[in-house]
Amino acid sequence: MRRIHSGVLAAAVLVSFLSGCGPQVTVMHTIPAVYNLGLIERVVLVEAWGSSFEVPAVVSAMAGESYARGFYQFVDARSARMAMRVLKSADAEREAEKFRNEWKADVYIGLELLGCRVKPNSRVVTEKDKDGKEYQVTKYWHEGSCEVKVDLVNARDGREIASFGVVSSEETSPMNTESSYDAEQALKRALESAGVQAVARFTPRRASQSIFLEKDAPLGKEGGQLVSDHRLPEARKFWEDALSSYQEVASYNYNLGAVCDALGDSAAARRYYEKAVRLAPDSDRYRNALSSLEQREADARALRQRK
Repeated sequence: MRRIHSGVLAAAVLVSFLSGCGPQVTVMHTIPAVYNLGLIERVVLVEAWGSSFEVPAVVSAMAGESYARGFYQFVDARSARMAMRVLKSADAEREAEKFRNEWKADVYIGLELLGCRVKPNSRVVTEKDKDGKEYQVTKYWHEGSCEVKVDLVNARDGREIASFGVVSSEETSPMNTESSYDAEQALKRALESAGVQAVARFTPRRASQSIFLEKDAPLGKEGGQLVSDHRLPEARKFWEDALSSYQEVASYNYNLGAVCDALGDSAAARRYYEKAVRLAPDSDRYRNALSSLEQREADARALRQRK
């Protein structure tokens, strides 16, 4: 599975041109989840309580979402028939240790499906036929909702990390006839949504920020061409080689900061951004670039700290 922990501040770069703007670099970074697990790799589902039909849909959605996000390996260990209370208890250390050895993980998960319901809905709407004549028709749809409780436990010592609930609600599209299949789809969507939301509460997410270069800065055309050709290291060297001539130009420092930012050199990016802000304190673009970098650095520090 792809791992991106080392890319907390590293950047994937996209380049494009928009009317009136210079080249654009897009910096990717990682935002900690509400329940920050730190830089872990493996989570194991220990048990899941609920309907034999509904639980698999939630678990499948959780596994799929975990894979799509690309941070944690999600493993289903329900076949071992271990209870979360045993892993939390100091009175069953031998049994818990045996499980830990067989199902190595950073975090264990307990899941309980508290309940689901499907509500039929309808309303009369006015439509027009092909001749423009109005007529009334009844539209039918279903709303599915589910509530799930999730427990997160430290796999090494059984300490509870977090316990939270997720409530999902999903609707189907209005149809001209009532349908039991439509009710099933509403429930299925609600179950899947609950699984996706549960994973989102403890899994980081990747986000991107577009940074537009100053096309009218000194050497902006030449360096910008290197950027548009995806040659960022060369663009950085080109601008840094001429820095002594333009070190008091705000836009020049900003462009250098943006390229360093996209290359993942946050220290250099901060240095150039701060210089640009000092030289042009009224520029929202320069202040925002520095503020965004500081937020990404704070996110990176948070990811290294496990709750």
